[in-house]
Amino acid sequence: YGQPVLSPTDGEVVAVVDGLPESQPKIETDAENPVGNHVVIKVDENEYLYIAHMQPNSILVSLGDTVTVGQQIGLCGNSGNTSEPHIHIHLQTTLEIFTYDDHGNINGFAKDARGLPLRFHNYLANGELVEIGMPIGGQFIQNAP
Repeated sequence: YGQPVLSPTDGEVVAVVDGLPESQPKIETDAENPVGNHVVIKVDENEYLYIAHMQPNSILVSLGDTVTVGQQIGLCGNSGNTSEPHIHIHLQTTLEIFTYDDHGNINGFAKDARGLPLRFHNYLANGELVEIGMPIGGQFIQNAP
């Protein structure tokens, strides 16, 4: 919690939500704003990287900014539909994750949104160097020195 969140890729910031409150760990979640405070980076055509659940008012980039690998974009938090502080990151084919009804309520997933494989280079997983790989649930991930 409170650790710097660094961009894992170069790209253009195409969406930013900041200022949503934190969820109480293991008590409440925000089902209306499931990804909480987040940044979306357009990596390539039909490749959008979501980085979610950041602390309120910690996001350091704005819509239209160009980001580079290693650039700090915010702080790890607990906003959105989450039970404990962490960063959710995923790559998908569309900018939108959800569809909404006329009142702004989520009514499903965007039909064309598909998850894409996401590989990382030179990181520590539970203190062990991984040259190229995909982190798995439960691992503590850090940048390699």
